[in-house]
Amino acid sequence: MAEKSFRPCLTHADEVHEGLEYYNLAISSGYDSDEMMFFMGMAYEHLNDDHMAFRYFQKACTKNPSRPDFAIKKIHVMLRLNMMEEATVAVDELIATSPELYDGYHLKTHLLIHKGEAEEALSFAKEATERFPEDADLMVDYARCIAINKKLEEALQVIAQARIVGVYP
Repeated sequence: MAEKSFRPCLTHADEVHEGLEYYNLAISSGYDSDEMMFFMGMAYEHLNDDHMAFRYFQKACTKNPSRPDFAIKKIHVMLRLNMMEEATVAVDELIATSPELYDGYHLKTHLLIHKGEAEEALSFAKEATERFPEDADLMVDYARCIAINKKLEEALQVIAQARIVGVYP
């Protein structure tokens, strides 16, 4: 309830610091909901302070582990902080707990590519595309993995097929 009254403070770029002050006052008064922690993380992310953003996204995830949107934000910050091993574990947890979300598959494909595991990335991207055939981002991931594996003609065929199906512009 209290976080709703403080939320508008974080919507204006010029007032982010003031909004953080109000959030900190609310937290010190005992209002420390998962959403407050999440909005604090978003405010710090807006200020390009990824360490503090991670801290608050982690708190939000701890308070409410059933919110995959919290986990996705935390993983994006982990990647910016180059916390690759931790991000890999978090992505695997996201896929295990929310297999219906394409975000985990997209993130895992990018992590595998980043680690240089091209064959595994290709296999995983293919499975993800089969699971979510309507998702354009996963189709692009799959085409990218095919191209990384030096199968350019096949990558072009996947993109052409995506255009036919209508998932790729």
